[in-house]
Amino acid sequence: MSHAVPPLKKRGFPYGDIMKTNIKTTLLHGAVFFACCLIMAATGSTAMAENTRTAKEISLPPPVKIQYVVRVKYAALSIGGTSTITWEHHDNEYAIHTRARANMLGTVLVSSSKGKIGPNGLQPEVFTEKRINRDETSTTFDHHKRTLTFSGSEKSLPFADDIQDRSSAIWQLVLLARTSPEKFEAGSKINLEVVGRSQVDKWTIEVIGRRSILAHLGSIDTVYLYKEDDRGKKTEAWLAPDQEWYPVKLNFIDEKDFRIEQNFQKYIID
Repeated sequence: MSHAVPPLKKRGFPYGDIMKTNIKTTLLHGAVFFACCLIMAATGSTAMAENTRTAKEISLPPPVKIQYVVRVKYAALSIGGTSTITWEHHDNEYAIHTRARANMLGTVLVSSSKGKIGPNGLQPEVFTEKRINRDETSTTFDHHKRTLTFSGSEKSLPFADDIQDRSSAIWQLVLLARTSPEKFEAGSKINLEVVGRSQVDKWTIEVIGRRSILAHLGSIDTVYLYKEDDRGKKTEAWLAPDQEWYPVKLNFIDEKDFRIEQNFQKYIID
């Protein structure tokens, strides 16, 4: 069954205005209108047409703040908690903020990703992450020099187009799904380069297919995505096409079977 998403009132944060009407029927927010700049920079009519078409096709999900029920599992240990993910955008800038708390442990994760919105989606500029019992780290993206620098290391690394960080990667998939849903049919694969605390990993995300999951709103139709790297780390995401393709369930599992599950609870109205 289909469930309407409750209306959200104006939030007033610097990176975007929350929609005032039902999320399912809200007109597309913040479509990228800087194609003119791309046209001025292009050197040929073919390139100009391609850049203009690509920029106009980017489909941004409306700004939102989502709360999840969290379950942290390791061996026989299972701890509950909550997490929030805030997605904001305004003009050609975006920001993503994540905070997770576990009962008895307190805050276990705080992360943020900020950057620009380009013709192919998100272009991170700064990614920060603070995990329980670890110092905060930051990664800086220099898009002019095409280099990454890490606060916890003196090394720098080159990067290619469309690189993402661990916060932006899921939302880049949301943008891609909204822009080209035909690429998210069962059996498809999406490749991303994703930056962590000190290195770049190649992600191959497999589109497993449609799945119905139970959440606070009832049954939600989703597209299930799965990724496993060569070290055994797994990422699972369930995107909801009927709810702006928002991520309504997220699982992260490391090579030692430490698991964090996030299940949609509600949209937060501030």
